[in-house]
Amino acid sequence: MKKRPCSHCGKTMKSAKESPTCHPCRAVERLRPCPQCGKEHRVWKKSHAVSYCSPDCAALARRADMTRVCEICGVEFKRKRGGNNAGRCCSRVCGFELQRRQRRERARPVVVDAWEWRSLVFYRPCIDCGQPITNRAKGQPKSVCDIRCAGRVRTRRLGGVPLGEMVTSECGTCNETYTYVRRGGNRTDCDDCRTVKRRKAEAKARRAARAKARREGRYKGNDHRKRARRYNVDYEPIQPLYIYERDNWTCHLCGKKTKKFYSRTGYDPMGPTLDHIIPMSKGGPHIKSNVALAHHICNTRKSDGAVGEQLLLVG
Repeated sequence: MKKRPCSHCGKTMKSAKESPTCHPCRAVERLRPCPQCGKEHRVWKKSHAVSYCSPDCAALARRADMTRVCEICGVEFKRKRGGNNAGRCCSRVCGFELQRRQRRERARPVVVDAWEWRSLVFYRPCIDCGQPITNRAKGQPKSVCDIRCAGRVRTRRLGGVPLGEMVTSECGTCNETYTYVRRGGNRTDCDDCRTVKRRKAEAKARRAARAKARREGRYKGNDHRKRARRYNVDYEPIQPLYIYERDNWTCHLCGKKTKKFYSRTGYDPMGPTLDHIIPMSKGGPHIKSNVALAHHICNTRKSDGAVGEQLLLVG
């Protein structure tokens, strides 16, 4: 460290800085007037832009800074915390009035002075022809004046081709060129591909509905009707849940209880199924007296054979 003169008073002092300041001069530099009472006081940090001499002066300054003038009624009030309009209105009544004015200014680009006082109906220009159209303050706002302007706007949104005209496009599935009549939106597939997709979607929906009905125990089963027609035996619609409750959810093959629900995968070894006492392939009809409850695994192991007393029935 070298001996250097003070940059203010010239007193020699040891310092590593090129232009040092001694402690008395540094204290003088930190003296600032209080913005509230005007009294000089020492500032501890030079970076403080506003510094008060005491907490009382700071509190008085904050109270003075919180004083506002209401934009609606013109009354002076103290600013409250919270909200975007907290420092603009003196009360809730004036705040609601300010919000109504703001909404009115945003929702009314075109104002007709003759009707302003009669109703809450505002006016907007039509986006197609520019004529003023009526618009209510609440609800979805209108953008066109009549159906003709709406048709022209829709035509522009669809690429300039009016409704009812023939459009040539390329199928997004088979990449073949096809022609269709524009009815609304844009098509992406030809008629054949749309038919295939629709049939696949319908089949998927049927499978989902059948699986849900089977899980809930209310699926009658079209496969039983087809099998009865194939084996030329009697058939009557049977509600599986009726058979399950009639047999008290007990398997007639092993005598154990079955589960009262199906798994979401559609297969459960201990799940309930309908078993024909005399198999349909052996001439047994699909009627309530020839149907009993059985585990899925027991029914699968039995297949079209007979177990125990069923041997006497089959012969």
